[in-house]
Amino acid sequence: MGPAKLGASIVWNESKGDNDIVVAIIDTGIRFDHEDLHDNLWMNTDETNGNGIDDDGNGYIDDWWGWNCWQMNNNPNDDGAYAYYHGTGCAGVVAAVQDNNVGLTGIAPGIQLMAVKVLFATTTRRMRRSWRL
Repeated sequence: MGPAKLGASIVWNESKGDNDIVVAIIDTGIRFDHEDLHDNLWMNTDETNGNGIDDDGNGYIDDWWGWNCWQMNNNPNDDGAYAYYHGTGCAGVVAAVQDNNVGLTGIAPGIQLMAVKVLFATTTRRMRRSWRL
């Protein structure tokens, strides 16, 4: 229903996105095991995962799935503890897999998603509290 309200089917006649396009979701991370997102997760193939070396020379060691800017490590998985998987939800709106009989379809289901974790779940909970009037 959501993509229909946006007229996505009209755009989908032209393109559903290109696998060469990578969109960074800058939020609480992305759940790597999410059945509607896993197939569209970007992987840095210039890195050898787990060898402790910055193979691609970009300044980030083993940034295979993206980067956790909060803890400065290579685990941008969405922990969801208090943020209700906010980054994962945003990623779904952008590029959830289409026609897999699970969940919903993203606006551009043919692109890749890079996880960039800049918020920790407990931080977003504190932020939500501070926004209350």
